[in-house]
Amino acid sequence: MITKGVPLRANGLQSLQGTSVCDLISRANHSCRPNATLCPEESGIIRLVASTSLKPGDEVLISYLSGEDLLRPTWARQRELQRGPWGFTCACTRCAAPDDARGMRCARCGSGCHFPHPDGRWTNCTACGLAAGEGARSFEEVEDDWHQAAWLCLTASESFRNWTA
Repeated sequence: MITKGVPLRANGLQSLQGTSVCDLISRANHSCRPNATLCPEESGIIRLVASTSLKPGDEVLISYLSGEDLLRPTWARQRELQRGPWGFTCACTRCAAPDDARGMRCARCGSGCHFPHPDGRWTNCTACGLAAGEGARSFEEVEDDWHQAAWLCLTASESFRNWTA
């Protein structure tokens, strides 16, 4: 089914010709750790291609998000899925686990990392097992610092480009 100008709230695929709902492809559910991807071709054909080995009975999972969005932390992926045409909170295995897109190096061993857990706690160190101690900064505080540092880097690089131009 192709529509023009009519918003679909389904597993619809958008293209230059409109939005289509494909019988087989629309059965693939979303995951932030997909095992398949959609490959559109110039002819209009859309192929569903496994990106990992699948066994009979495995659920085929695609991402509704862009590849760039999949690199973002859990909160950003969740926000995009809520405000996009999908309007849902993802509960895939990746979103239910500690956030693998953000972490901080362990102060004790220096080789492992602590990752933020969906409930706001930090995980134990991945190398030495040290628990994030009392008084550990909240993930929100660390994320705010990260955003401020990223903003400073961005504005500094823009200033440098303008200065050298």
